[in-house]
Amino acid sequence: MKFSSLTFRIFSMTSSNLNTQPFDLKPKYFDSLNDEDQQTYQHLQAKLTSKSSYRFPDILDMIQNFCVQGNANDGTRMLVCGICWLPNSAISINLRQFRLLIDKCKSSVSSHLKKLGYAQVPITTTYTFGMMTCDYSSDLIMRIPFLKNNAGDLRDWQIFQLSPSTPEPHCLLLEDMKIKVEDFQKAFLSPTPQIITATSPEEAKVRIDRFDEQADSFFFDDPFCLPPAFIFQEI
Repeated sequence: MKFSSLTFRIFSMTSSNLNTQPFDLKPKYFDSLNDEDQQTYQHLQAKLTSKSSYRFPDILDMIQNFCVQGNANDGTRMLVCGICWLPNSAISINLRQFRLLIDKCKSSVSSHLKKLGYAQVPITTTYTFGMMTCDYSSDLIMRIPFLKNNAGDLRDWQIFQLSPSTPEPHCLLLEDMKIKVEDFQKAFLSPTPQIITATSPEEAKVRIDRFDEQADSFFFDDPFCLPPAFIFQEI
């Protein structure tokens, strides 16, 4: 198939314009942002889609600084950017919206999240917060109220939860757990009391008398066993 010289020039000019024009694709609900947020979004979009390479954690931080400003428009900004920060170390992402902001494909976003330790969980996943049982769908709607009556848009949001880095439990080897029975008895069992047996009543009486004599010999040597002095004072 042959192209005329005019067609070739038009195709070349169009390709050149596509390569040089700024990345300004507008996401869904972009017009819901106020004028200032629209300008900030476009500036952030141009920055994140430029040839400058940013680490993915830095990208998340820049987007969070724009979205979460502590005012009534936080939900709208997160809706347009396609990302929402949730409790319990979780985030929710609308990949259709999010990809327009950072110009990355779905597999790239998923790969970066996995490297950061995030794992996808169902939006109906529950977790315990203090004495309450919470779920991510309610948390998401609370932060982006627009999704409450828009089930179709809600289905586009996915939940990614940060997996706890639990160290492998230390397992004791069997030989480390071996304890000799006699050592265990010495350490934890009281010694068997010695029972004094007497062959006759006379011998038993002698033993008792001998004990009384020994007790009398050291009893009053202890100052705490002496009677109080006021007993011997004259009234």
